[in-house]
Amino acid sequence: MANHPDSRKSSNPAATNVMQELGLNQPRQSRWIWLVLVVLLLIAAALWWWLAGSKSSTRTEYKTDAASRSNLVVTVAANGNIEPRDQVEVSSELSGIVDEVLVDFNDKVSKGQLLARLNTRTLQAEVVTRQNNLVSARASVEQSAASLEEAQLTFNDYQTVYKLSNGTHPSRQTYDSARIAVTKAKADLASAKASVAVAEAELESARYDLSKASIVSPIDGVVLARDIEPGQTVASSLSAPTLFIIARDLRDMELHVDIDEADIGLIKQGQTASFSVDAWPDKTFSASIEQIRLASTEESDSSVVSYETVLAVKNDDLLLLPQMTAITDITVQQADNALTIATAALRFEPDMAMLEANRPPRPDGAPENSDGGPQGQPPADMNGNKSAGNSAGKDSNSESGGLLSSLTGGNRGMRMGPPPGAGGPGGGGSGKGDNKGSGDSGSGGSGMAGSLTGGHAMIWVLRDNQDGKGAQPRPVPIETGISDGLRTEVKSGELQEGDRVITDAVEVSQ
Repeated sequence: MANHPDSRKSSNPAATNVMQELGLNQPRQSRWIWLVLVVLLLIAAALWWWLAGSKSSTRTEYKTDAASRSNLVVTVAANGNIEPRDQVEVSSELSGIVDEVLVDFNDKVSKGQLLARLNTRTLQAEVVTRQNNLVSARASVEQSAASLEEAQLTFNDYQTVYKLSNGTHPSRQTYDSARIAVTKAKADLASAKASVAVAEAELESARYDLSKASIVSPIDGVVLARDIEPGQTVASSLSAPTLFIIARDLRDMELHVDIDEADIGLIKQGQTASFSVDAWPDKTFSASIEQIRLASTEESDSSVVSYETVLAVKNDDLLLLPQMTAITDITVQQADNALTIATAALRFEPDMAMLEANRPPRPDGAPENSDGGPQGQPPADMNGNKSAGNSAGKDSNSESGGLLSSLTGGNRGMRMGPPPGAGGPGGGGSGKGDNKGSGDSGSGGSGMAGSLTGGHAMIWVLRDNQDGKGAQPRPVPIETGISDGLRTEVKSGELQEGDRVITDAVEVSQ
């Protein structure tokens, strides 16, 4: 008897039930969906287990820096070039061909020493011509003098005869002609004498031109530059060409730097500075401000306005050379043996756990207010200001602000950020800044390292508990002073030398 399919399906009802429970008799697509769901559940369970385990196995580790005494210096940075104090450009007033050059680069020269000579043939010929003209003019004077003498004698004779003859001899016309001849001879003599003066002046000019063909040093010094070679043609018709540059004394130099307009108000005459040059990277040179020039300079590409400042530099060992680039730090304020902390401590922001642990105890019978402010009032922000609206109390920032306000007694002006200019938002970690900042952050500066002004701030210090449970962070209000960007002066506050000031907090695995 042949087996019917229906009889086979119903012959093992137990196996059929098992397949239905496991879903094996479902289409293959449905089995894959169930498999994916099972895998996702396993992954979620593993992730939950890992997070729970890691959360329970971590602890907060505080990075600290000890409060210490040190010397703080606030500086303004600027770049510039070293130049000789007295520098002269030697030029030629004449045009001509260079016959010889008698000095070279770095040669020491004295005042009046011959440096170079132009060709003098034409000039010497001009001198000879002027000399001959003078001789001719002087001869004309002698000739005119003789003519005057002759005319005067003739007139005198006519005058005597005229008187003896009672005016009959010579004739009146002859008498007047003799008198006019004398007057003319006197004029010729005066003209001849003037021609002599002109000839003498022309000769002097020719001799002066001849002397200018010899180029001499105007000062005692050293030759820095020489832009002339034998046989070269010098053309001075439009402008005098520079042939030599001579510096008086390289042991007495100047440093010219450009100070940004934002920092020029801090610069005063007599302030000290230090600078370095690439040629001597391990050496630091000193200088002092000698002059602050009132005329401004502006870069056309960036519209940056700066003011040229001149610093006096002693170069007794002759290590510094003209036009060296110097990186300069001008000291504008300093504090000696001041109690200082790391500036990073002013940027440290506590978490809610630290704030809760340091919340002052509530008076007996006072209702609990989780927002940190008195009951029925909105919480205070980080500066002690009341927040607007009840919804602000639910925000975590408002909550931390209220806790901090309770720690500081609601004092206004207490801030958690760095001092103005010490590297707040916009100033960053460069330590560069100026005192334009307001509120919690300092404005990034363009040349001043640190800050000249201080303020009130709250820092956190690790201090041992009296119950022996180890060191715990405690808030300490302080008054800050100047800052060099890395460290900040503490002018007053409950901070002692050696206190461990918190600069950062990290979560580490136990």
